[in-house]
Amino acid sequence: MTLSAIMNYEGLSLSNITLLGWSMGAGVVLNYVRLYGCDALKQIILCDMTPKQINDDEWKLGLYQGRYTKEDMDRDAGKEFYTLYKEFAKGAIPKLKKLPGFILKKPLMQKLAECDEAVLRR
Repeated sequence: MTLSAIMNYEGLSLSNITLLGWSMGAGVVLNYVRLYGCDALKQIILCDMTPKQINDDEWKLGLYQGRYTKEDMDRDAGKEFYTLYKEFAKGAIPKLKKLPGFILKKPLMQKLAECDEAVLRR
């Protein structure tokens, strides 16, 4: 079932739903709960993601081992998408930092071509 179908559960008369969000999908599940509540849900399952990505004075368990702040998010929002993806890839796989940029660019661009940037930026 697609996410759009789940978001329109009222039209489908669904109930007792289990939503599973893996990685950034956990944020999608939490946004669903914020928008629609829990009436149709049996349970939610969040895998490999903090429930709050942005760190602040009260929350230090967000992205980048507690170091990603609202200011970082605002700065990143203005960056080219390839640059964001490259920085993320190098952070996730430190060995990539040793590769010259011209070698790394082609595989990263191929991977990004599989993605819908508008969806990922939400």
